[in-house]
Amino acid sequence: MSFKSSITGYKQVVQNNPLRLKITSEELARIKRDYNPSNAVWRKFLSDVRTILQEETQRRFDTETDPNGVPWTKLRRPRPGKGILDKTSHMRNSFTYPIRTDPSAFKRWVELQVRIDVPYSRFHQEGTVKMVARPFLGFTGRMWLRIERLIRDFERQQRIR
Repeated sequence: MSFKSSITGYKQVVQNNPLRLKITSEELARIKRDYNPSNAVWRKFLSDVRTILQEETQRRFDTETDPNGVPWTKLRRPRPGKGILDKTSHMRNSFTYPIRTDPSAFKRWVELQVRIDVPYSRFHQEGTVKMVARPFLGFTGRMWLRIERLIRDFERQQRIR
């Protein structure tokens, strides 16, 4: 399924040690610059962005699909009542979602991260010679549409004030 977003000026990078997805967004930084919201309003906005990241990452485990919606390869020996990457739920419950803003006065970027410090998560994300990849990290069109909607609502609320 393909989604189209009007959010521009972002870079997506998957890094190891710990495994993390980093998005640097100029669009979110523009909001901070243009509207200069109070710290409480900005924190609430970023908290809402973080909630979207959490829900969409957890959705991959619920639907057992990669970020593009492609189903993960089934296990050779399925475990009754357990998901493909959900044997103990340790990996699923180990994600963190840090958000950083450019500390300079220019506010050129906001960085969103989905991080996981579980050592074996990289093998599931990328696969190995003996194990098929079952990717769970990646920003999707659906995620961007939700963030875009949040941005538009935020801008509308800021104009009303």
